[in-house]
Amino acid sequence: MDEPYAFQEDEMVSLPISPYATSKWAAETYCQLFYQLYGFNITVLRLFTTFGPGQRPDMAMHKFAEQMVTEQPITIYDPESTRDYTYISDVVDAIRLSIEFSGGYQVYNVGSGISVKITQMLDVLAKALGLSYETTILGERDGEVKHTVADMRKLEQSIGFRPKVTFHEGILLFANWFLEEKKLRTN
Repeated sequence: MDEPYAFQEDEMVSLPISPYATSKWAAETYCQLFYQLYGFNITVLRLFTTFGPGQRPDMAMHKFAEQMVTEQPITIYDPESTRDYTYISDVVDAIRLSIEFSGGYQVYNVGSGISVKITQMLDVLAKALGLSYETTILGERDGEVKHTVADMRKLEQSIGFRPKVTFHEGILLFANWFLEEKKLRTN
C-alpha cells in the first residue's frame, strides 16, 4: 500500500493527473507570474477536502450521508484511499489569518494535517448519523489521487494557524446539520 505523504507548499507537480489538478496548477502559475511581473502580493491557499454545514450536495461526504439516509449502497473507488478532511470553520480561520498577511507570493496548505481512510470516514459518518451502510467498490480511478494530506508547518510558523476542530468533532457537527436539514426539507 502507498503511504500518505504530507504535501509541502514548495512542491509543485509538473504533470498533474487530472483536469481538476491542472486547473489548480495553472491558477498558481498565473499567480506566481503576476507576482514576478507586477509585484502583486498574492497568497494562494491549497484547501484540503473541506467539509461542514452547508456543503454542496455533489460533494462526497454530503452524497454519502444522503445515500446512507436513503439506504442506497455507497460507491467508492479505492477503500485504501485517504484524505485530509478540514472542517469549514478552520478553513475560514485560515483565510482570515492569511488576509492579515500580505507579503510577496506565498502558498499555504490548509488542512488538518491528518490522513483519514475513506472507509474510516464512512464508519464515523454512519455512527454520527445513527445509520448503517453498504459499499460497492469499483477499484482505482484514473485521475484520482490516492492519498492527500497537508504539511501544515509553514502555515503555523508563518501566520500562527492551527486547526481547532478534530475530524470526529467535525463529522458530528456535519451530521447534526445534515439531519436537521433533512428534517426541514421533509416537513
